[in-house]
Amino acid sequence: MLQSKLINKNKSSILRSVLLAFGLFFVFVSVVLAFIYITAQKRYSYKFYEEVLKIAAYTKSMQLNDYFKSDLVLSQAMSKSPLVISFLTNPEDTSIYNHYWKEFNNYKSSIIEDRKIFFVSKANKKFYFDSTYAYIVDDTSSEYYWFDSTLSRTDSYNFNLDHDPALGLTLLWINFPVFNGSEAVGMLGLGIDIDKFANEMEKEIDLVSDFLIFNEHGELLLYENRELVRNKTNVRSVVQKEFVDEILDSLNKGGNNLIFKDGKAYLLEKLPFMRSYLLTCVETDFAVGFGEIYLIVMSFTLTVIFVFLTALYKFVKMTISPLHYLNNLTKTILKDVPIYIAVFSGDGKTTLISRYFSEMLHKNDILEDIKKMKGSFEITREFKMKDGKTNYFKIVKMNIEHEPQAKNVEQNSVIYLLDVSEQMYLANTDSLTNIANKRSFNERANSEFYNSLRDKKPLSFLMMDIDHFKKFNDTFGHLSGDIVLSEIAKILTQIIERRTDLVGRVGGEEFAVMLHNTDLDGAKIVAEKIRHAVEKKDFHLKDFTNPVKITISIGIYSAVPFPTEDFNVFLNEADKKLYEAKSLGKNKVCF
Repeated sequence: MLQSKLINKNKSSILRSVLLAFGLFFVFVSVVLAFIYITAQKRYSYKFYEEVLKIAAYTKSMQLNDYFKSDLVLSQAMSKSPLVISFLTNPEDTSIYNHYWKEFNNYKSSIIEDRKIFFVSKANKKFYFDSTYAYIVDDTSSEYYWFDSTLSRTDSYNFNLDHDPALGLTLLWINFPVFNGSEAVGMLGLGIDIDKFANEMEKEIDLVSDFLIFNEHGELLLYENRELVRNKTNVRSVVQKEFVDEILDSLNKGGNNLIFKDGKAYLLEKLPFMRSYLLTCVETDFAVGFGEIYLIVMSFTLTVIFVFLTALYKFVKMTISPLHYLNNLTKTILKDVPIYIAVFSGDGKTTLISRYFSEMLHKNDILEDIKKMKGSFEITREFKMKDGKTNYFKIVKMNIEHEPQAKNVEQNSVIYLLDVSEQMYLANTDSLTNIANKRSFNERANSEFYNSLRDKKPLSFLMMDIDHFKKFNDTFGHLSGDIVLSEIAKILTQIIERRTDLVGRVGGEEFAVMLHNTDLDGAKIVAEKIRHAVEKKDFHLKDFTNPVKITISIGIYSAVPFPTEDFNVFLNEADKKLYEAKSLGKNKVCF
């Protein structure tokens, strides 16, 4: 009663309430999913860019280390050389002059081509560049601050980028002080071309859009604008000063060295061996990594929810509408859902049929036969599908029950089809060899026997048994025996190609072949093919290096069936011939 009132009296009100509830639910779900997505993506993007930039910084640090490794090792070895120390202590000592230059040339021959080696003695301040005397260092001039700075430092070496006015070159210098005991007696090192250094360093960072290197004083050592590097421009001139100070202060205090600013992620790392800093950056994308996938999944989820709510709203609307809408809903479902179902009345008139069932009836008009069959039942039949395959369907017919008080009501029935092809395949196939099992073989053989009896056509059966198979299993194991059974099944299916013929496994190591419309001569040819193929095949077994040989014995029986016989007569006769082949020495064909 209440349901009737709700349907008839308050239909519009109910629909508005349902629509409002569904709308609020959809908005709530959208907000929750968006909040989860944004929160998770923020955390993920931070970790993602931190990992990307750390990998890039590590790669660049290792690249720098590899780039300078041989230079540092060679220069340090030279600065520790007793002959070099003696010469720089007393460059006017002619007794070691030739020895020094010989050793100097040995070092020079070991350096990379584009490096220029230099040295200068504290005693006479003569600056030699690439084996050639260049000038005398004026340690009172600010232009040569690097000389006193290197000699007075306790570091074993230092990097600086300077323009040498006497040489007219701006190079990246690696300076090594040379000590005689505790006293600095001179310095030596290498000069590296800025452009060649920059070109080498700009390789192999695909993920990072930009990077630069600056020293402890903020002077650029590596940057995309080479002129700024040559002019020893401060990093605060190319990157916002407050930002540089902030990230430097955070790094030196052991804090966070990753900062997101203006749509980019920046990571600052120390380069201890250069006494410098490496700043890498990459443009950020909020949907980085799996973000786009999450966004697609979220959008898909919302779409599914929206479609579901829309469908549910329509269902509610149709439920509380007059009953004729129910029929329209049923037809809509049957049109789109992949089921095989039909409804027909007692006089045989089809009142409802699903699209999939209708398509099947194109080639398989089964309704006419089934309509004539009384009562409810369940049978299995095979049908040819559109793709050419044969599928097995369980057909269920049920009568629709009516209320006991209903009188003179026409009896309606429902036909439902269930695809059982996979179950039929498993029931009829030997799981090891993927050919027909004994039950399936016997069923097909029995059917083919009566077809041949009706058509008066010859029928041949071959019974086969693997020779010495028990001894083989005892020697090599049952797993190896399974391999042999599978391989022989493959040989049989390769030779027996006609669809009207049949191959089956009818025992442990026994196989049977049924040859349709084949006389004895034809059966002998097929049997010899099988025997020869098995005999010449090399069976490769697991855990055994050398292949093994297997033979097979075959018995044949061929005849035109008589009405007084059945297919078991053929099988028994073929089996007798098989044992005759075994008794004659095996690897034989008897008929």
